[in-house]
Amino acid sequence: MAILTYDVGTSAVKVALFSEEGTLLASFSYPLETRVVGRKVTQNPRDWWEGFIRGARACLGNVRFQRLAVIGTGQMQVFLLLDEEGNPLQDAALYSDSDVGDYVLPEKIRIQVEEKTPNRLDDFTPFTKAMALYSSGALRRARFFIFGAKDYLNFCLTGQSVTDLTNASTTGFLDYRTLQWIEETEPFLPFLPSLSQPTEVIGTVRRELLPLLGIEQNLEVPVFNGIGDLGAVTLGAGVRSPGEAYCYLGTTGWVAVVQAGRSTNRDLFSLAFLKEGDWIVVAPLLNLGNVHRFSLRTFLGSEDYQAGEKALSRYIHTPVQVWPYLNGERVPYRNERVRSMVTRLTEGTTGMEIHAAFVRSLLFSLRHACEALGIASPTLRLVGGFTRSEAFVQYLSDVLQKPCQVVKGDAFAPQQGLYHLYLLGQGLTPPPVEIARVYFPREDEVLEGLYQEYRDFAEKLLRGDKSIPDYL
Repeated sequence: MAILTYDVGTSAVKVALFSEEGTLLASFSYPLETRVVGRKVTQNPRDWWEGFIRGARACLGNVRFQRLAVIGTGQMQVFLLLDEEGNPLQDAALYSDSDVGDYVLPEKIRIQVEEKTPNRLDDFTPFTKAMALYSSGALRRARFFIFGAKDYLNFCLTGQSVTDLTNASTTGFLDYRTLQWIEETEPFLPFLPSLSQPTEVIGTVRRELLPLLGIEQNLEVPVFNGIGDLGAVTLGAGVRSPGEAYCYLGTTGWVAVVQAGRSTNRDLFSLAFLKEGDWIVVAPLLNLGNVHRFSLRTFLGSEDYQAGEKALSRYIHTPVQVWPYLNGERVPYRNERVRSMVTRLTEGTTGMEIHAAFVRSLLFSLRHACEALGIASPTLRLVGGFTRSEAFVQYLSDVLQKPCQVVKGDAFAPQQGLYHLYLLGQGLTPPPVEIARVYFPREDEVLEGLYQEYRDFAEKLLRGDKSIPDYL
């Protein structure tokens, strides 16, 4: 048995082929373009499909196998409309998209729905976006609602519209008590996907697609439902039991802990996990790797990561203070309208200093998120691209004042999570994850003082404190 995994991320579609024993046989990455216009943040779903097809052909072309299974993951809280034939009616609105025009969800509906859903409704939520389109009559040609990038690829592969409970928890349509669609979705029920466990087979690859994937044999290829990207990364980080926590450091990021029962803090996200009663409680960050790239280009002139490392190490204690909200923010308080601020610039301030302040603000925002979650774990596991930055991870350990464990093979954490998910579906116990390196905290009073200053103003800024001018 060979296991073809895919991960539709923010920046790329990554496809990887594993043996049943867990050996990585082949991998492929296809870059994606994200279009940002005001509050509108979208990707073309046809690019997801193109990336998957190319990746499948590249991975399967030189490997012999007698049996094959497909299991995927991808961006969650997507909102995409398909017509009767399964064609996209528009680009997919991503989780960071809050464009609902002038629509405001009626207070009565909001209260009714929030009593049943695990998470608060806002303009990022698919339920709100669906209501905005419904009120304008723009759903006439729609037949299917797609809530996840992997759900779209699974639909293309099998013709079945299905999602998993982890992803469904982000939509505003799921009742946390019954883990079914809420009654208030009745006008939308014909559009909604079926709900299925991540380990369940939802169909087989349509035979006419086999040559397109590079499969010459007349195989029956099962497609597993899979799980939203946060669930896959959680498994890839080796986090499955209540009390365990980790941090994902990528283009965007999050801090998450598994616990028995959802969180009552509606500024956090609660996502149904594999075991009934277990939830992943998440503090998602809209600003992380995207802010880092913006800062490199803007203040250092290019995406020179080595220069960025030097700047961070040299100017970690710069008095320049930054609040990094280029795209609004979600934790510790949701505020889609807040924007970034930079203070204490002087005539002598250099681009390296400003860059260091921007990156340091990301460290501070991660601690702010950890505090909101109330993580009691003595260590924090790390996965994602930022773990390759030794300076960033060491300073993160310093800021958090706890050891940080970097998971080995972090670039393939979602795919490793999918492999573990496959094993769980077969009734097998996944192997423990390997730790590549542990960073231990150093005491730094200056850094601590700067964090306290950052946190005090971030609280006011994100809460929309009346002492803060509206234009901030």
